[in-house]
Amino acid sequence: MKKYKESENKEVKEAAEDLINKWKSIIHKQNEPPKKEVEKNKPVINIEDYLLEEDKSTKKRNNTRKNLYKYLEPNLKDKENEEEHKKLMEKIVEIEEKLYETIKGEAPYVNRVLEILHNLKDKENDKFKNDIINGTIKPEDLCTMDVNEMLDKSKQQEREKEKKQKVEEISSDWQEKHGDVTEGVYKCKKCGGKKTVQRELQTRSADEPMTVFITCVECKNTWKI
Repeated sequence: MKKYKESENKEVKEAAEDLINKWKSIIHKQNEPPKKEVEKNKPVINIEDYLLEEDKSTKKRNNTRKNLYKYLEPNLKDKENEEEHKKLMEKIVEIEEKLYETIKGEAPYVNRVLEILHNLKDKENDKFKNDIINGTIKPEDLCTMDVNEMLDKSKQQEREKEKKQKVEEISSDWQEKHGDVTEGVYKCKKCGGKKTVQRELQTRSADEPMTVFITCVECKNTWKI
């Protein structure tokens, strides 16, 4: 190639130089990192700008802010929009400050933060995340709201079923122990008694009907229907 580049023929010399330049350009591009990958790894905002000057007393508070951003950021509608990220961080700072000011004591503050983060980690709990982002749930609400209100709707229903089941179990146990049972429609196959109590238990998946168990008060025989 050097021979052609030093050729006295002008056309040959120019063609050789042009070929060498193209070759250098290709090599240079191959060594460059992909632009998209660089942009992807670059943070949209600097979270450090929204943290307290860290010392022993503020470390937990800064971790709260970082974790709130970590779990809320994926639910932003426009993840490339710097203003959206700034608004979210401003909201997170407001939330954290309200939690710290309202909930007195380090342990109660940490416990409330863990309850919030636990529900934000739930990939199915988008409503809770979106309600925080769009302001439906205000910072002061997060200080006092019941943990069950943070749950995904399906899990709220599951909790209600479990609660109802426990109440029924307690009621059935009381009836069995105190004999406050009248004859019902079910007849015990073991002793023939008609004084029975019933309870429902979730023995299958949550979307399946509950199983009904009948217990004879006289002989304690139990069967399911």
